[in-house]
This record gives sequence, structure tokens and C-alpha cells, in this order.
Amino acid sequence: MALILNVRLLEGLDGKGERLLKATFRDNVQTSNAASGRDSVYFGQQFKWPVGRRIEITDVLEIRVYNFSKYLANKMIGSLTISLQQLVHESSLKLREQLIDANHSTMRATLDFEINYYSPDSQIGDWRQDEFDYPVPPMRPGAAGEDQEDNAR
Repeated sequence: MALILNVRLLEGLDGKGERLLKATFRDNVQTSNAASGRDSVYFGQQFKWPVGRRIEITDVLEIRVYNFSKYLANKMIGSLTISLQQLVHESSLKLREQLIDANHSTMRATLDFEINYYSPDSQIGDWRQDEFDYPVPPMRPGAAGEDQEDNAR
């Protein structure tokens, strides 16, 4: 039914500026809003991909982090490629991983994120109740549901 990526925090950066995150799953790219910070950046964003067929052990999730620029091309800071093999058996992963730079070496920067998977056949991952709890505001006096006679007076 869905693959959900919750990106929380990017730490260990050099300098300040706006950062942008792009996540790719099965050739579908989603982009975050630009987030600014000095040594760490809080994204607090959620990416959702509908899943029509089960995740296979060969599926991967790619996350790329960029320095955002309004006028020049965005420069890639680092990337992560996560194998979704573990999600075939479990419904949720909480990870904190180091980014990989263009030279394929680990960086000091780390990304804190969570991946949730809900399979189309409902065998893996139950929908949590807290994902559907929305506060219902109390009805005001004079709102819909009162008699028309009371409103006419």
C-alpha cells in the first residue's frame, strides 16, 4: 500500500546554508523543501510512495542531499543508498547513517530517518492507530444541528 520515509535531522555539516533533500524509490523522485541551518538541519518531512506490488529484495531507496542555491545549480553534498531487503520481513526501520560523498567515502555528516512499509496484501506492517487520530473540535453554539426555529429568533 505505501512506503513512507520520515526524514528528521541532518548533522555534522560544514558551514551554513540551505539544504535540499531528494529521495528516489522505483524511479519516482520526491524533493523536500529547502531547510536552513549551520551545523545541523532539521527537515521533519515525510515522503510517501504508493506501492502496488510488494517490495522485492532488490529494491533500494536513494537519498541525496544538496546545497540549495536559487541562482546556481544545486551542489550535491552526499548520498545514501538503502537496500529495502530488511523491510520484506519487518515493517519499520529507524536508521542513522553517514552520507557517502562523490568519491564513495563516508562523510562526517549523518542523516536520521525512519522507513515504514505497508504491504499491499497487508501481511507486513499494520496501520498504526496514531496515524489516523485527528482532533475533532467541539461544536459551537449556533452551529449546524440546531433547530431552524432557534436561528430564526
